[in-house]
Amino acid sequence: MTSLILPYLIALLNFSNPKDIVVEHVYLDRINATAIADQVQTFDLKQDYINIRHMVISKDFYLISPGEEKSKGFATSIAKLDKSGNYLHEIYRSKEGHTIRDIAYDPSKNIVFVAHNNRIVCINLTNNSIIHEVKFDKSIHGAKLFNNKLYIASLVTSEKSKSYFLESYDPSGLKLIKLEKEMKYKAENNKSFAFSRFPTLSTSDNNLLLSMGEVNEIYSSHDGFIDPVISFKNIYKNRPADGDIIFSLRQGVVGKFTTTGFRYRNNHYVYFYDQKTNKQYLSKTGESSGVYDDVTDSGYYTPFLTNSNEYMFSYKRFSSNDQKIKVILFNIKS
Repeated sequence: MTSLILPYLIALLNFSNPKDIVVEHVYLDRINATAIADQVQTFDLKQDYINIRHMVISKDFYLISPGEEKSKGFATSIAKLDKSGNYLHEIYRSKEGHTIRDIAYDPSKNIVFVAHNNRIVCINLTNNSIIHEVKFDKSIHGAKLFNNKLYIASLVTSEKSKSYFLESYDPSGLKLIKLEKEMKYKAENNKSFAFSRFPTLSTSDNNLLLSMGEVNEIYSSHDGFIDPVISFKNIYKNRPADGDIIFSLRQGVVGKFTTTGFRYRNNHYVYFYDQKTNKQYLSKTGESSGVYDDVTDSGYYTPFLTNSNEYMFSYKRFSSNDQKIKVILFNIKS
């Protein structure tokens, strides 16, 4: 019994004391993949994709939502790959061309939840059939299955206010269980609502982690998302310029790292903070900067969160004339 309880107590202790992460603006030319990952896997897809928007890691396969030319780089479909990265088939495509905001996966029932702007589509992967579709009155920006609940992060704006919501749902029928957290903001000026930092959900040990609102903070399920367990300080050195806040993305915990992406002085950056050694890795992102795959020397990448606390993914398109895209998986150090 003690052996079962101990990991939970350790995880609880790790997030019981709020941690301030002060971003030191010391920039690396690149972050070597081997500094943050134990393994790197790459595979080529011979598909006419512009990018990969989301990725789900399962025991037997991968799911991706790719951006395509006909949808202007946004994802409207989901494809299935085997564990070697070979394309198997398309399991879903929005008939109306609705953009996919996120995807969540329930391995116990082999069901994938496709989050569009104002609806969730549930798909049985055993026969690739739509089980049901539920409409929402809020704009959805994140979905995550955790402890047999489907968590939905959403946003509602008006001329005078902006509100972020985290809600939990019964994954079987998508009935609301609880409003987990709400954050409200009043309009400061006419431009203030043109820029919203979309929420991010991640997991660590036995905790669901939430990055939400106009501040760079992360909340945990261990206390019901009440107080921030991680706060980023000095990301912009001062107040962000108009537009910077919308590029504060990919903020969460993966492996032993807290990670985020942000724009500062018109440059985009990727940031990893080692929670065990308090060491930071910060680099500008681009064609010759970012996370460099020093295992296979396949180039520079900007990593994105997956449904797994062990992996991040990225992609590289070869050229606009070549119907092929490279996908890379980082097995993040724990």
